[in-house]
Formats: sequence, C-alpha cells, structure tokens
Amino acid sequence: MIAKYQYKRVAVAGILIAAMLLLYWLLDPLSSPLGFRYLMDHPAWGHFFGDLHIVGVYAAALVSQNPHNPSALVVWSIFFLQWGLIGYGLGALVFRKPK
Repeated sequence: MIAKYQYKRVAVAGILIAAMLLLYWLLDPLSSPLGFRYLMDHPAWGHFFGDLHIVGVYAAALVSQNPHNPSALVVWSIFFLQWGLIGYGLGALVFRKPK
C-alpha cells in the first residue's frame, strides 16, 4: 500500500514539471506570448534556463552520436526525469513519513 505522503510527493513533482514547462514556453522566443523582439533583446533568462538543461542536451548528443542534431525525444525525456526527481526530492523534504 502506498502511503498518503507518497502521493503528495508525486503531486509536488508533477506541479514542478508543469511549472517548468510553463516557464519553458514563456522563455522560448518562437512561441512565447512575451514576444520575439523582447526575448531577443533580453536573452539572459532564456540562457539561464537553457543552462539548467544542458545535461539533457549532452546526453541526447551522446545517444544520437550527432552533437549538431541531438534527439529531441532524449532531451524531453531527461527534462521530465530531471524535474520529476527534483520535485520528488523537494516533496520528500516537506512531506515526511509520520513517526
């Protein structure tokens, strides 16, 4: 039986993944409602957010054996795995097993 606090941890992980997807959408200059021109003139946040996902890009380049065109499936898989693990860890800090 899965304890009640485990569901809360998974919920925190899901919320963090959804927040990161929203942030990715807002910082992507091609699809953002903030506007292409604004994000081209202020690239610092987009670059910082991209630096957080460099592990996924490196792993995709290794898997596809092509550093110029990494596999998008691997990049997105590691994106979800990375933020899911971070969210689950944060949830584990907040929702602990009762004594």
